[in-house]
Amino acid sequence: AEMEKAQTETLNIRKQLADCARDLQVAKAAAESQDTVPFSEFNSVKMELEKAREEYGEAKARLDESVRTRQDMQDDHDANEAHIKELEALTSEMQKQLESVNEKHAAALEEKDEEKREALENAAAD
Repeated sequence: AEMEKAQTETLNIRKQLADCARDLQVAKAAAESQDTVPFSEFNSVKMELEKAREEYGEAKARLDESVRTRQDMQDDHDANEAHIKELEALTSEMQKQLESVNEKHAAALEEKDEEKREALENAAAD
């Protein structure tokens, strides 16, 4: 009984091996047919794909950095424009103050000149 069981198992194993061998031959024939790509070409394309993915990642990183740099530059530009407007407002205010001081100074000089003339006229009349 055990011998029959062993023979049956051996027969089943041989049948499985034969099926595997047949499947292997079918797979080999399919791999060698004109409809498939040779393994060396597949590896070459796979390496190119990996290289392209790596280059894409590097380019994306450079693009992201460029976008960040551009945003930083835009932020700096905006801050500088705001500072320029602030300085223009201060300059305008200072210009008005200077004009006011010049007007007061000119009025004070005219007053001094008038006083001087009156003093000279009074001294000449005495």
